[in-house]
Amino acid sequence: MATQDGLKLTVSGGFPGEKRTQRLTYDFGLQGGLTADTFEMGELGEKMCITNAYVMVETAGAGATAVVNIGYDASGTPAESADVDAWVNNAAGAVASLTDDTIIRQAAGEDIVLNGGTKVLMTIATAALTAGRWHLYLEGYAVA
Repeated sequence: MATQDGLKLTVSGGFPGEKRTQRLTYDFGLQGGLTADTFEMGELGEKMCITNAYVMVETAGAGATAVVNIGYDASGTPAESADVDAWVNNAAGAVASLTDDTIIRQAAGEDIVLNGGTKVLMTIATAALTAGRWHLYLEGYAVA
C-alpha cells in the first residue's frame, strides 16, 4: 500500500517477489525550490530490490544555474550507504537538462537493494529553482 502526505509517498505492503512500480513527484508550484533545499520525495516502507529507475520531466525546470540531485539517504534499518545522486547527479540535473518530456536514467540507481525506512531525497544546489515538475519512477521487487 502507498500512502500520500502532500507529495511525499511511503511505499509498503507488497508481497515478497511482487513486481512494483512507484512514482515519486516534485512540483515547484507546491514545494518551492530555494538553493540548498532538500525535499523528502518518499520513503520505502519495506525492503525493495530496485531493478530500473528513471526521472521523467513533465514541466521543464527553470532557475539560472540551478542543479538538482536525487538519491537516497542512510536511514534504512540497517542503514545503507547514502547515495544522494543515485538517480540524478550534477550533470544530468543541470537545469538546462531538465526540459519537457525528457527521461533521465542513471545506472548507479539500478540493481540495488534498499531497506525499509530509506528516504528518497532531492537537493537543489547553486541557484534556486523557479519552475519544474518531474517524477521519479522506481521499478523492482519487494524483498522478504
